[in-house]
Amino acid sequence: MQAERDALESSAWENRLAMDEVIVESATLAGISSELLAEREAPLSCRRNDGRDGVSYFLHSVEDGPVADPTATLDTVEQLWRDKGYTITRGTAGGAEALAATTPDGATLQMFAGPGGTGIIGETGCALIDGGPDS
Repeated sequence: MQAERDALESSAWENRLAMDEVIVESATLAGISSELLAEREAPLSCRRNDGRDGVSYFLHSVEDGPVADPTATLDTVEQLWRDKGYTITRGTAGGAEALAATTPDGATLQMFAGPGGTGIIGETGCALIDGGPDS
């Protein structure tokens, strides 16, 4: 039964491609650049909730200048992420407003908006299979 569930699980690379789409969608909705910045392509080692070793990837990030209304911008993206079923937390970091989300499969997203600029970063959930171009 576990082997059947494992076989249906997406690879870490497939998860990265899907989450990069969420970053572009979020950036577009926020009115910031949706150009994905180069990110480390190497897989990361991680420990799954079931105790097994796995693989994750950093997501591509986006960065842009400050937005006119950081609170409203984060509110808009928060609604998108809630609609996708993500668990949300809000706070501040380094003088910026911060929004964090965890997806049902364990991926994490963070969005920051403040005087220094606006950006979105993240990491895939921990998958059993790498699936990357070099794997």
